[in-house]
Amino acid sequence: MDPQMDTKAMEDIMWLEDEDFETAVKQLDLRSILCLMEALQTSMYEEQLQFEQLTRQLQKYPDRNSYNHRKISTALCTTQSLLTNLCTKHMICSGQVSVISLIFMQIN
Repeated sequence: MDPQMDTKAMEDIMWLEDEDFETAVKQLDLRSILCLMEALQTSMYEEQLQFEQLTRQLQKYPDRNSYNHRKISTALCTTQSLLTNLCTKHMICSGQVSVISLIFMQIN
């Protein structure tokens, strides 16, 4: 892959299913992986802000049976799942950076 990944390419890779994501990351060079990790961190930050906002909204509706409480709870679960997915992908990238580093150390 091009050493300087464009934003579209990063987004395409970011939203791949886990197995396809892992395969794609293994084909990237170090610079591209680091760019991808930065994009993942940005997305994680944005999702964390969304999660915190939803948590504050949920506190306004203490009745668990209310429509708003259920709607916000569902959105919270979705955001939490997305955050988990992004973190997992970031860890996959970190693992690949370690592999590349080990290979580099063995060569030198």
